[in-house]
Amino acid sequence: MKQKKVNLKSLLKHVSATFMVLLFLVSSLSFGSGVTQAAASCRSIINPPQAGAFQEDPPFYVGYTPQYVVPSWSSCHDINISGITSMNGDHCGTFRVRFFPSSGGNYANSWKTICSTPGSGEPLQVVASDVLDGTVYRVEYPTVYTQPFYTYKIWD
Repeated sequence: MKQKKVNLKSLLKHVSATFMVLLFLVSSLSFGSGVTQAAASCRSIINPPQAGAFQEDPPFYVGYTPQYVVPSWSSCHDINISGITSMNGDHCGTFRVRFFPSSGGNYANSWKTICSTPGSGEPLQVVASDVLDGTVYRVEYPTVYTQPFYTYKIWD
């Protein structure tokens, strides 16, 4: 039986190419995470709870969510809201974002009135733009109640 010479360089190229194909296939698989491809780059927080309220201008109350941290894996770059429904059944709401910088203190951006369009695939409405990963924030909204006035989703 005649032995065939193996070209090591050719063998390594073949093994390398096979490895790259397998790596691509494995990275393309979905493992049942429940995250759709469209929302894979942003985290969705559905109906965030109201953590509290404070009186800004009587009888005007401001409700707010717990503090959230923009995930390091997010490529959203904005804080968005979708799927708004108010207690009176309309699909508009007024929101702002309060930021808590690592240097201390806090500040809020301007109030924005935004509306959802039911049945349109819930387009995202930007309430804060150019937000860095790791940013600590909460969403605030006006209310005359000390309970949540809206149901909605936050996307960061």
